[in-house]
Amino acid sequence: MKKKDLLNKLSELWEKELLPILRRKEAERLKTRKIYLFWKFIAFISPFIWLIDLFMLVKNKFIGHTGFMTFMIIMFGSWIAMAVAIKMMFDISKNFDSYVKKDVITKLFNVISAVPELNIGIKNNNSSDIDIINQSNIFAEANVIDYNDTFEGTAFGIPITIKELGLFYSDSKNEKNRDNSFSVFNGCLISIDMNKKFKGHTIIKSKQFFSKLPDLSSASIILKLCSFFDIINKAKKLKNYTKVLTEFSSFDSKYDILSTDQIEARYLLTTAFMDRFYNLKTAFHTKKINCSLKDNKILFAFSLQQDLFKIGYLNEPLTDKKHFNMVIEQVLSLMDFVEYFKLNLNIGL
Repeated sequence: MKKKDLLNKLSELWEKELLPILRRKEAERLKTRKIYLFWKFIAFISPFIWLIDLFMLVKNKFIGHTGFMTFMIIMFGSWIAMAVAIKMMFDISKNFDSYVKKDVITKLFNVISAVPELNIGIKNNNSSDIDIINQSNIFAEANVIDYNDTFEGTAFGIPITIKELGLFYSDSKNEKNRDNSFSVFNGCLISIDMNKKFKGHTIIKSKQFFSKLPDLSSASIILKLCSFFDIINKAKKLKNYTKVLTEFSSFDSKYDILSTDQIEARYLLTTAFMDRFYNLKTAFHTKKINCSLKDNKILFAFSLQQDLFKIGYLNEPLTDKKHFNMVIEQVLSLMDFVEYFKLNLNIGL
């Protein structure tokens, strides 16, 4: 099916099926938004109450024990109120996203899967990808994966998986117990399985992305030490890789390219590859994107500004088509990339 035909089918889906559903949900959005704005007001006003309380406490030095306790209750109460409000805002937004997405996303992928070149659907069960992820060398070491949404299937006969996930390093491998852990990565991981293996391992990483330290704020001293030694071990592993310079200075200025096979890396990094790489970055509205090409797998990893394939926004009318157009852009960008590898990787490698 041509892209034009797919666009026509998706436009028909929007007009005939999605728009009526979203119109019915618009009243619920307005109701939910009022509750959200209430908690947002609480979160906004709480620090000012704390500052006023602190100012009054400093100014009135001789207030007695009862007065002091009153001030302290107000002070701590304002911080508790802010924490509760922020949590409520997050939960309300998340629950509303799920409320909209559950009816929309299934219909969207039913249309996409009807395309002969595509067969991608929602997957509920996830198998652990931890070994493949760690071997890609584009993350710090992780031992726990927290999956959100997963989409899996084939594009042009090539297996593809799109996962929204979080990576953590924890002293417990139990995903339900991450009280003592730190975050390694949170975003989208796209995995493409090729029918031919790469000879070497090529890494494309946004500058300063790979060297960014993980969030150690919730980690114990032992976990912080583990992270420190992991960074050293990762640096040792990368000694086997050499820096690749392309003919395109603009690409080299934004990305560091490392490979164990210079010839293969130069063959892969064509103008067409870079164009599609940029298109993928643009389609998913991400500032940083990393890529690993190893064995028979291509991995893309990037942070997300919002949930994957998100259509409904709490603060905007659900009937606004621009978000649906963004999802279409993401799907077409993935199609373009997979089609490029399907046609070009069997030549010369």
